[in-house]
Amino acid sequence: MLRKSSLFLIALLALTTGLSAQQNSLLWEIRGKGLTKPSYLFGTIHMICPQDFFMTDAIKARFDQSAVLYMEINMDDMSAPATLMDKIQFKGGKKLGDLFDSTDYRDLTQFVKDTLQSDIRFFEKFKPLMLYSIMSVKMLPCGKEEAYEYEFMQMAKKKAKPIKGLETVQDQVAVFDSIPENEQAAMIMDMVRHFDSQKNDFQRLVNFYKAQQLDSLYQMIQESPDTKINEELLLYNRNRKWVPLIAAAIQKSACFIAVGAGHLGGPQGLIALLRKKGYTVKPVL
Repeated sequence: MLRKSSLFLIALLALTTGLSAQQNSLLWEIRGKGLTKPSYLFGTIHMICPQDFFMTDAIKARFDQSAVLYMEINMDDMSAPATLMDKIQFKGGKKLGDLFDSTDYRDLTQFVKDTLQSDIRFFEKFKPLMLYSIMSVKMLPCGKEEAYEYEFMQMAKKKAKPIKGLETVQDQVAVFDSIPENEQAAMIMDMVRHFDSQKNDFQRLVNFYKAQQLDSLYQMIQESPDTKINEELLLYNRNRKWVPLIAAAIQKSACFIAVGAGHLGGPQGLIALLRKKGYTVKPVL
Protein backbone atom coordinates (compact mmCIF):
# COMPACT_ATOMS: atom_id res chain seq x y z
CA MET A 1 0.00 0.00 0.00
CA LEU A 2 1.21 3.48 -0.81
CA ARG A 3 2.16 5.48 2.25
CA LYS A 4 0.80 8.93 2.99
CA SER A 5 3.74 10.87 1.63
CA SER A 6 3.72 8.73 -1.51
CA LEU A 7 0.21 9.98 -2.08
CA PHE A 8 1.35 13.55 -1.52
CA LEU A 9 4.12 13.08 -4.06
CA ILE A 10 1.73 11.64 -6.61
CA ALA A 11 -0.63 14.54 -6.09
CA LEU A 12 2.29 16.91 -6.34
CA LEU A 13 3.17 15.38 -9.68
CA ALA A 14 -0.52 15.27 -10.61
CA LEU A 15 -0.60 11.65 -11.68
CA THR A 16 -3.96 10.40 -10.46
CA THR A 17 -6.66 9.71 -13.01
CA GLY A 18 -9.82 7.68 -13.54
CA LEU A 19 -10.15 6.65 -17.17
CA SER A 20 -10.93 3.23 -18.54
CA ALA A 21 -8.25 1.07 -20.12
CA GLN A 22 -9.92 1.51 -23.52
CA GLN A 23 -9.14 5.22 -23.40
CA ASN A 24 -5.49 5.18 -22.41
CA SER A 25 -4.01 8.35 -23.82
CA LEU A 26 -2.22 11.43 -22.53
CA LEU A 27 -3.47 13.58 -25.42
CA TRP A 28 -7.12 14.61 -25.79
CA GLU A 29 -8.95 16.60 -28.46
CA ILE A 30 -11.56 19.21 -27.49
CA ARG A 31 -14.31 20.06 -30.00
CA GLY A 32 -17.91 21.27 -30.03
CA LYS A 33 -19.86 24.27 -28.75
CA GLY A 34 -19.13 26.28 -31.87
CA LEU A 35 -15.35 25.85 -31.86
CA THR A 36 -13.98 26.52 -35.33
CA LYS A 37 -10.76 24.65 -34.53
CA PRO A 38 -10.06 21.93 -31.96
CA SER A 39 -7.93 22.48 -28.90
CA TYR A 40 -5.86 19.83 -27.16
CA LEU A 41 -5.37 18.71 -23.57
CA PHE A 42 -2.15 16.90 -22.65
CA GLY A 43 -1.26 15.23 -19.34
CA THR A 44 2.30 15.81 -18.19
CA ILE A 45 4.54 14.36 -15.51
CA HIS A 46 6.45 17.14 -13.82
CA MET A 47 9.77 15.30 -13.57
CA ILE A 48 11.15 12.32 -15.46
CA CYS A 49 14.57 11.00 -16.45
CA PRO A 50 15.83 11.91 -19.94
CA GLN A 51 15.80 8.26 -21.04
CA ASP A 52 12.11 8.01 -20.12
CA PHE A 53 11.05 11.28 -21.73
CA PHE A 54 9.09 10.90 -24.97
CA MET A 55 7.43 13.22 -27.45
CA THR A 56 5.37 11.49 -30.14
CA ASP A 57 4.65 12.79 -33.63
CA ALA A 58 0.97 13.09 -32.68
CA ILE A 59 1.82 15.39 -29.76
CA LYS A 60 4.10 17.53 -31.93
CA ALA A 61 1.52 17.78 -34.71
CA ARG A 62 -1.29 18.89 -32.36
CA PHE A 63 1.04 21.34 -30.69
CA ASP A 64 1.89 22.86 -34.08
CA GLN A 65 -1.80 23.12 -34.94
CA SER A 66 -2.46 25.17 -31.79
CA ALA A 67 -2.00 28.93 -31.52
CA VAL A 68 -1.54 29.36 -27.75
CA LEU A 69 0.19 27.27 -25.06
CA TYR A 70 -1.45 27.07 -21.64
CA MET A 71 0.26 25.45 -18.66
CA GLU A 72 -0.53 25.37 -14.96
CA ILE A 73 1.64 28.46 -14.56
CA ASN A 74 3.37 30.67 -17.10
CA MET A 75 6.92 29.37 -16.80
CA ASP A 76 8.12 32.16 -19.05
CA ASP A 77 7.17 34.75 -16.43
CA MET A 78 10.50 36.26 -15.39
CA SER A 79 9.11 37.30 -12.00
CA ALA A 80 8.00 33.79 -11.04
CA PRO A 81 11.28 32.53 -9.46
CA ALA A 82 11.58 35.54 -7.16
CA THR A 83 7.91 35.29 -6.22
CA LEU A 84 8.28 31.60 -5.44
CA MET A 85 11.33 32.15 -3.24
CA ASP A 86 9.47 34.77 -1.26
CA LYS A 87 6.30 32.71 -0.82
CA ILE A 88 8.01 29.53 0.37
CA GLN A 89 9.96 31.25 3.15
CA PHE A 90 8.74 31.42 6.73
CA LYS A 91 7.87 34.82 8.13
CA GLY A 92 8.19 36.15 11.67
CA GLY A 93 11.27 34.19 12.73
CA LYS A 94 9.70 30.76 12.34
CA LYS A 95 11.96 27.96 11.12
CA LEU A 96 11.69 24.45 9.74
CA GLY A 97 13.01 22.81 12.89
CA ASP A 98 10.01 24.14 14.84
CA LEU A 99 7.78 21.60 13.07
CA PHE A 100 9.63 18.49 14.28
CA ASP A 101 10.30 16.87 17.63
CA SER A 102 13.91 16.22 18.61
CA THR A 103 14.00 12.61 17.37
CA ASP A 104 12.47 13.38 13.99
CA TYR A 105 14.71 16.41 13.53
CA ARG A 106 17.79 14.34 14.29
CA ASP A 107 16.77 11.73 11.71
CA LEU A 108 15.89 14.42 9.18
CA THR A 109 19.24 16.13 9.68
CA GLN A 110 21.05 12.86 9.01
CA PHE A 111 18.93 12.15 5.93
CA VAL A 112 19.65 15.58 4.46
CA LYS A 113 23.36 15.04 5.04
CA ASP A 114 23.53 11.49 3.66
CA THR A 115 20.97 11.55 0.85
CA LEU A 116 20.82 15.19 -0.22
CA GLN A 117 24.50 15.87 0.51
CA SER A 118 23.46 19.09 2.18
CA ASP A 119 23.13 20.78 5.55
CA ILE A 120 19.75 21.06 7.26
CA ARG A 121 20.61 24.65 8.16
CA PHE A 122 20.20 25.60 4.50
CA PHE A 123 16.49 24.69 4.70
CA GLU A 124 15.66 26.27 8.06
CA LYS A 125 14.09 29.45 6.66
CA PHE A 126 11.98 27.56 4.12
CA LYS A 127 8.57 25.95 4.44
CA PRO A 128 8.41 22.13 4.12
CA LEU A 129 7.51 22.41 0.41
CA MET A 130 11.08 23.44 -0.42
CA LEU A 131 12.66 20.42 1.23
CA TYR A 132 9.97 18.06 -0.01
CA SER A 133 10.48 19.16 -3.61
CA ILE A 134 14.23 18.51 -3.44
CA MET A 135 13.66 15.15 -1.76
CA SER A 136 11.20 14.24 -4.52
CA VAL A 137 13.74 14.96 -7.26
CA LYS A 138 16.11 12.56 -5.49
CA MET A 139 13.64 9.78 -6.22
CA LEU A 140 14.74 9.83 -9.84
CA PRO A 141 17.43 7.24 -10.64
CA CYS A 142 19.21 9.72 -12.92
CA GLY A 143 21.25 12.80 -12.12
CA LYS A 144 19.22 15.21 -14.24
CA GLU A 145 15.47 15.40 -14.78
CA GLU A 146 13.44 16.44 -17.82
CA ALA A 147 10.21 18.44 -17.62
CA TYR A 148 7.47 18.44 -20.24
CA GLU A 149 6.50 21.96 -19.28
CA TYR A 150 9.97 23.25 -20.07
CA GLU A 151 10.03 21.41 -23.40
CA PHE A 152 6.65 22.83 -24.40
CA MET A 153 7.80 26.30 -23.39
CA GLN A 154 10.84 26.02 -25.65
CA MET A 155 8.69 24.71 -28.50
CA ALA A 156 6.31 27.64 -28.07
CA LYS A 157 9.14 30.15 -28.13
CA LYS A 158 10.51 28.70 -31.37
CA LYS A 159 7.07 29.01 -32.96
CA ALA A 160 6.39 32.43 -31.38
CA LYS A 161 3.28 31.09 -29.64
CA PRO A 162 1.94 33.00 -26.61
CA ILE A 163 2.54 31.22 -23.29
CA LYS A 164 -0.09 31.58 -20.57
CA GLY A 165 -0.88 30.11 -17.16
CA LEU A 166 -4.10 28.82 -15.62
CA GLU A 167 -2.90 29.99 -12.21
CA THR A 168 -0.04 31.87 -10.58
CA VAL A 169 2.89 30.82 -8.43
CA GLN A 170 1.05 32.40 -5.49
CA ASP A 171 -1.94 30.17 -6.22
CA GLN A 172 0.17 27.02 -6.25
CA VAL A 173 1.99 27.80 -3.01
CA ALA A 174 -1.35 28.65 -1.37
CA VAL A 175 -2.57 25.13 -2.19
CA PHE A 176 0.29 23.57 -0.20
CA ASP A 177 -0.05 26.14 2.56
CA SER A 178 -3.61 24.90 3.04
CA ILE A 179 -2.24 21.54 4.24
CA PRO A 180 -1.62 21.71 8.01
CA GLU A 181 2.05 22.03 8.87
CA ASN A 182 2.02 18.96 11.11
CA GLU A 183 0.79 16.91 8.13
CA GLN A 184 3.49 18.36 5.90
CA ALA A 185 6.11 17.45 8.52
CA ALA A 186 4.69 13.93 8.79
CA MET A 187 4.89 13.52 5.02
CA ILE A 188 8.55 14.51 5.05
CA MET A 189 9.35 12.07 7.86
CA ASP A 190 7.48 9.28 6.10
CA MET A 191 9.64 9.84 3.05
CA VAL A 192 12.78 9.89 5.21
CA ARG A 193 11.91 6.54 6.77
CA HIS A 194 10.64 4.80 3.62
CA PHE A 195 12.72 6.48 0.94
CA ASP A 196 13.80 3.34 -0.94
CA SER A 197 10.30 1.88 -1.16
CA GLN A 198 8.92 5.22 -2.31
CA LYS A 199 11.56 5.40 -5.03
CA ASN A 200 10.24 2.04 -6.24
CA ASP A 201 6.67 3.35 -6.12
CA PHE A 202 7.66 6.36 -8.18
CA GLN A 203 9.38 4.19 -10.80
CA ARG A 204 6.16 2.19 -11.16
CA LEU A 205 4.34 5.46 -11.78
CA VAL A 206 6.85 6.43 -14.45
CA ASN A 207 6.40 3.07 -16.15
CA PHE A 208 2.63 3.50 -16.19
CA TYR A 209 3.03 7.04 -17.52
CA LYS A 210 5.32 5.94 -20.35
CA ALA A 211 2.78 3.26 -21.30
CA GLN A 212 -0.01 5.86 -20.98
CA GLN A 213 -1.79 3.41 -18.66
CA LEU A 214 -3.98 5.93 -16.90
CA ASP A 215 -6.16 3.23 -15.39
CA SER A 216 -3.12 1.65 -13.69
CA LEU A 217 -2.08 5.05 -12.31
CA TYR A 218 -5.57 5.44 -10.90
CA GLN A 219 -5.48 2.02 -9.23
CA MET A 220 -2.11 2.81 -7.72
CA ILE A 221 -3.28 6.03 -6.12
CA GLN A 222 -6.46 4.39 -4.87
CA GLU A 223 -4.34 2.18 -2.60
CA SER A 224 -3.98 5.12 -0.20
CA PRO A 225 -6.76 5.72 2.37
CA ASP A 226 -6.12 9.48 2.25
CA THR A 227 -6.73 9.85 -1.47
CA LYS A 228 -9.98 11.81 -1.32
CA ILE A 229 -8.72 14.50 1.05
CA ASN A 230 -5.60 15.22 -0.97
CA GLU A 231 -7.32 15.03 -4.34
CA GLU A 232 -9.78 17.70 -3.25
CA LEU A 233 -6.99 20.04 -2.13
CA LEU A 234 -4.47 19.45 -4.88
CA LEU A 235 -6.59 18.52 -7.88
CA TYR A 236 -10.34 19.00 -7.86
CA ASN A 237 -10.56 22.51 -6.43
CA ARG A 238 -8.08 23.64 -9.06
CA ASN A 239 -9.89 21.80 -11.86
CA ARG A 240 -13.11 23.63 -11.08
CA LYS A 241 -11.29 26.95 -11.21
CA TRP A 242 -9.54 26.10 -14.46
CA VAL A 243 -12.51 24.94 -16.52
CA PRO A 244 -14.06 28.42 -17.04
CA LEU A 245 -10.61 29.74 -17.99
CA ILE A 246 -10.09 26.91 -20.47
CA ALA A 247 -13.56 27.35 -21.92
CA ALA A 248 -12.97 31.06 -22.50
CA ALA A 249 -9.52 30.48 -23.99
CA ILE A 250 -10.53 27.80 -26.51
CA GLN A 251 -13.40 29.94 -27.74
CA LYS A 252 -10.83 32.57 -28.76
CA SER A 253 -7.98 30.42 -30.10
CA ALA A 254 -6.87 26.85 -30.71
CA CYS A 255 -5.01 26.02 -27.50
CA PHE A 256 -2.58 23.34 -26.40
CA ILE A 257 -3.20 22.87 -22.68
CA ALA A 258 -0.46 20.98 -20.82
CA VAL A 259 -1.20 20.19 -17.18
CA GLY A 260 -0.38 17.36 -14.79
CA ALA A 261 -1.97 14.12 -15.99
CA GLY A 262 -3.89 13.80 -12.73
CA HIS A 263 -6.04 16.77 -13.67
CA LEU A 264 -7.48 14.94 -16.68
CA GLY A 265 -9.45 11.98 -15.34
CA GLY A 266 -12.14 11.00 -12.90
CA PRO A 267 -15.62 12.45 -12.34
CA GLN A 268 -14.12 15.78 -11.28
CA GLY A 269 -11.29 15.79 -13.80
CA LEU A 270 -10.94 18.26 -16.64
CA ILE A 271 -12.21 15.81 -19.25
CA ALA A 272 -15.46 15.15 -17.36
CA LEU A 273 -15.95 18.81 -16.44
CA LEU A 274 -15.42 19.97 -20.03
CA ARG A 275 -17.87 17.35 -21.25
CA LYS A 276 -20.43 18.58 -18.73
CA LYS A 277 -20.08 22.03 -20.28
CA GLY A 278 -21.02 20.52 -23.64
CA TYR A 279 -17.64 19.94 -25.26
CA THR A 280 -16.70 16.73 -27.03
CA VAL A 281 -13.45 15.44 -25.55
CA LYS A 282 -11.88 12.40 -27.23
CA PRO A 283 -8.52 10.64 -26.87
CA VAL A 284 -5.97 11.07 -29.62
CA LEU A 285 -4.62 7.54 -30.00
